[in-house]
Order: sequence, then C-alpha cells, then structure tokens
Amino acid sequence: MGVWLHPGKLGVYFVIALCLGVSYHYLFRIARLFLERSTSLLITLIYVVICYAAFCGGSEDFSLPFVVIPLYYFIRHLKRGDSAVKVTNITWFGSGLCLGIILLIRPNNAAVLCATVGFFGVSMLLN
Repeated sequence: MGVWLHPGKLGVYFVIALCLGVSYHYLFRIARLFLERSTSLLITLIYVVICYAAFCGGSEDFSLPFVVIPLYYFIRHLKRGDSAVKVTNITWFGSGLCLGIILLIRPNNAAVLCATVGFFGVSMLLN
C-alpha cells in the first residue's frame, strides 16, 4: 500500500508513521483508563523510546494498531464493570476484522487478541 501511495520508501514510511501514530494514540488511551493524563503521556513516550531502541521497525509496526485498538475497547469494557455478554456487536465485528488483518500480516502477533477474545468467550459461557 505504501508503494502504491508513493514509489520508493517514502510511501512505506508514511504507512508506518500512520500505523504507529494510531497505535500510540490507543496505547495512551489504555493508560488513561488507569492513570492521570501526564503519567499516561510519560508511559507512552517511554514505550515509544523502548520500541525504537529494541525493535527498529518491521512488520510489527503494521500489525500493532490491529492489536491495540480492539484491546482498548475490551479493557474499557472491563473497566466499566460490564459483563462479557454486554460487548456490542460492533466491538466483536471490529475485533474479528482486526484479527483477520493481523493473521494476514503477522500471525504470531494475534496471540494477544486471541487470548482476549478467549477470555471473553469463557466468561460469556460461565454467565
């Protein structure tokens, strides 16, 4: 998709920047569920530095938004104290769509989302 936007590496860098920007936004939102705004921002910035120091890019950059976005909505649902049965159909559809995209990009990154959906599935069966 990046090469389609612009020939060469510039288009790919644009897509990576977009994916990382969305990922960091949702990571900040997850931190905001539990912490103050300034602490959440600090944790997100530390995460950015650690990611670039340790990983230096790769297919993880493309798959990260599709892990973090559904994870945010599931964590927010749990934080509100709602039961697993009350997860909306849009959340399930979006999670399934994200799971499909992750499986096409990098299947081993789907483990977090699979575990989350499995947790909600078992919780629904118990209720």
